[in-house]
Amino acid sequence: MEGVLRGKEILGLKKAACSYDNPCFYFPIRHHSPVCSFHLKKVIEEYAPDCILIEGPDNANDLLEELVLAGTQAPFAIYYSYHDEKGLVNDKKEHYRCYYPFLDYSPELVALRMAKKKEIDRAFIDLPYEEILIAGQEKESYNDDHYLAQNRFIQRLLEKSDMRSFEEFWEKYFEIEGLTQTEDLFLEHMLLYCVLSRANTSLNELEEEGCLEREAYMREKIAAAKKKYQRVLVVTGGFHVAGLVENDWLSANREDAGKEAGQATVEKEGTDAEVCPTVTPWERKSGSGKGRGTSAWSERSGKGKQLFTEKVPESLTYRKKTEKLHKTAQKDKGVYLMSYSMEAADRLNGYASGMPHPMFYQRIWERIVAQENKTSVTSVNVENIVQRTAGMGEIQGQKDSDWKAEYGVRAETKQDIDGGNADARTGRLKEIYEQTNLRFLVEVGKQVRKKEGYPSAFDEICALAMCRNLAALRGKKSAGVYELTDSVLSNYVKGEYNLATDKPMRELGKALTGKRIGKLADGTKLPPLCRDFEALTHTYRLDAHSSAKKEVTLQIFATQKHREMSCFFYRMEFLQTGFAVRKKGPDLRRKKDRNLIREIWEYRFGEGVMSALVEASVYGGTLAEACRTIAHKKLMEETDAGEVSALLIRLFEMGLAYDSKEGAKRLEKVIRTDSNFFALAATFSNLTMLSDLSGLYQTTFGMEDLKEIVTQKLLTLLIHMTTVREEETQKLLETLKELYRVLLAGGHEEERGYFIDVLRKMKQAPDINASIAGAIQGILYAYGEMETGQIALCMKGYLQGTQEKALWAADYVRGLFFMARDILFADESILDMLDVFVRETSYENFLNLLPQLRLAFSYFTPVEMDRLAAKVAGKYGMTKKDFTRLHEVSKEEYEYGKMLEEKVLKHMGMTNIFCGS
Repeated sequence: MEGVLRGKEILGLKKAACSYDNPCFYFPIRHHSPVCSFHLKKVIEEYAPDCILIEGPDNANDLLEELVLAGTQAPFAIYYSYHDEKGLVNDKKEHYRCYYPFLDYSPELVALRMAKKKEIDRAFIDLPYEEILIAGQEKESYNDDHYLAQNRFIQRLLEKSDMRSFEEFWEKYFEIEGLTQTEDLFLEHMLLYCVLSRANTSLNELEEEGCLEREAYMREKIAAAKKKYQRVLVVTGGFHVAGLVENDWLSANREDAGKEAGQATVEKEGTDAEVCPTVTPWERKSGSGKGRGTSAWSERSGKGKQLFTEKVPESLTYRKKTEKLHKTAQKDKGVYLMSYSMEAADRLNGYASGMPHPMFYQRIWERIVAQENKTSVTSVNVENIVQRTAGMGEIQGQKDSDWKAEYGVRAETKQDIDGGNADARTGRLKEIYEQTNLRFLVEVGKQVRKKEGYPSAFDEICALAMCRNLAALRGKKSAGVYELTDSVLSNYVKGEYNLATDKPMRELGKALTGKRIGKLADGTKLPPLCRDFEALTHTYRLDAHSSAKKEVTLQIFATQKHREMSCFFYRMEFLQTGFAVRKKGPDLRRKKDRNLIREIWEYRFGEGVMSALVEASVYGGTLAEACRTIAHKKLMEETDAGEVSALLIRLFEMGLAYDSKEGAKRLEKVIRTDSNFFALAATFSNLTMLSDLSGLYQTTFGMEDLKEIVTQKLLTLLIHMTTVREEETQKLLETLKELYRVLLAGGHEEERGYFIDVLRKMKQAPDINASIAGAIQGILYAYGEMETGQIALCMKGYLQGTQEKALWAADYVRGLFFMARDILFADESILDMLDVFVRETSYENFLNLLPQLRLAFSYFTPVEMDRLAAKVAGKYGMTKKDFTRLHEVSKEEYEYGKMLEEKVLKHMGMTNIFCGS
């Protein structure tokens, strides 16, 4: 092995990157880390830079003033968008977007606010967003700390430190312990951790992610700043520091380090060389007699082996040259501020660069700031609530071993502590975390008690005591969020932990995440889409900036303006802004209430409306353009014909004609390749509805050709639909009826002839569904292709055939009446056959057939039912007046009569009064 990366080299990096005497100071951070912000503030005060450079796409430099306006409240985010119209990212030419969130405790925002306060120049120095896309991979968030959380080094470190997750490791050794350390020692630990993480990341991965291009660009910006300013502070992700500093630090003292290490070795696992050192300052020492959670510094001498590959990893040594930026149109790029939420910033909800439990660390940061400013925060005397168990005592961790001998990095000394008093810092740290933990325990207890009636005050006392004890057991200087979570689980959850008892954990999760939503200052630059929204609300005289719910009624078919307002509301709904909800009106998507002529909308301006519009601004400068672009994107990705037509309905509601030639070809391809009959049937029904309503809604349909293609495809597949499942029968009946209605109109003679031929072939199928057989005969009768006598003969075959055939009679009648119920009035013999069938069918069979018979007669209108009832009554010598004089039987009378009948039948040895046996 050529050399070993040892503590002396870390000190070399620290000297090159983090020396107060250097013209450039590189401060390594983890994004959204309170402890990094805590030390960053002190470094800014001590180093007094002339300029602060921050990792972030430099096309957001125009927003630097807006970021620190007094009215801008975190959380908020910089929203980047890019339309790859030239195909520089890939051939798809898509729309891209990402977010750069800021919380109060984000180091970048802390640096910007301090720069504003001290009147220090500041700037973002990373590649523009579109260049990051071209160089690497698409991401939803700009920052991404996965390098620091996912590699072989981290996995092995978690195993050796006996931690459940990287986040728990980070909290113990950085968030908590870091608050008791000086800036000097904290930076040494950060650099060691980040360098080891980078050493275990391959050069190929850095290349694929675009990391090397970004660092080359940042080095160029830093070099330019060093020529202009005497003292430059660079705030960047810790992973990048080793790639930004000139790499002569890497060779410093390597010759001496190699001599001290002796003959280096290479350890391998299988075929992969092990890059991770066997021991780090954060590992636990196995076999310790003083508690499983104590910190174990390596006790081995400087000759203990530190295992790396034969070469120092290229990820530490390689430097890529800056490449020329691509020419992109300004109209294709967007950079805006938008309000953000704690929920979106939570790593547990998918934000790759976030820390979990943002509200917990927000509270920690507020207490840190209060202590720094020597102001009081509402506090509870913890000692008056929890009395330590007598004689319990704290479990003391092992003393630090000689880390310098192992790594060449200093352990904490008295000179590193303010005033030489280590207990003072630890005491302040405990107050910060204990007060925060207590606040969450009380809040969660209060919320759970409202619904469940527990936990008690004693449970809260026990939970806080457990937080302390777990921290001592785990060798932590104070209890953190993981001790808090374990304490709530143990003390608030009663019985087995499952869905029925998890209320405390759910409430804790919501409290740790928080509901806070940021706010932008007045006058913040907005994208054109937001301005279009404000212009339209002004035109339609809508109170668009009130949080109170308001209602508006629209006469959509009587007034052109009301139809335009309806389109506006539908567009806002499509963009998922939460601005408006339709309470009443025609529902074209579900084909309900289409007879209504008014729409009632409820609208309010919520905190998320502008954020949603900013997010959608990548797709267009107006609501119509954004909706059309998003719909086109979805249509181009969709493979189901039914979903395609559902999207077309939404465009129709928004008053937008779909006129994309590319999209039309895509839709035609989807329809031609989709072999799902019912998906095509839904498409046919939707397109037919849109065609029928285009005049009424004053919206161009423009899909007649597509409708013809769907019709042809349906007719091709129809012949195979003679046997369908019961749940699909009604869908097929409705499709047959829709085809009949459409093809009955003029101009479809050829398709109608083909339709009739298909129906005749289907009718001959031996295993045809009875409902479908009845419907087919009803259509043929309506087209004049069958006589009533033929249908009566077919019905007789069902009614008077075998017992199995008779059981399908009700289904046949259902299909027949669904398509041609007027046949019952056209031929008296059909009614007579039904009358005989009902009278002669056994009681059990009648009950089985009754649901289908009821469904069959439900297709008749009230007037038709009166006519039919008169016919039936006439057969038995009764009139309508006789029916009105009939006494209504109450439920009690019916139950009593049923009981008497059962007793009489039992006494007579009969089971049924109709069957006579």
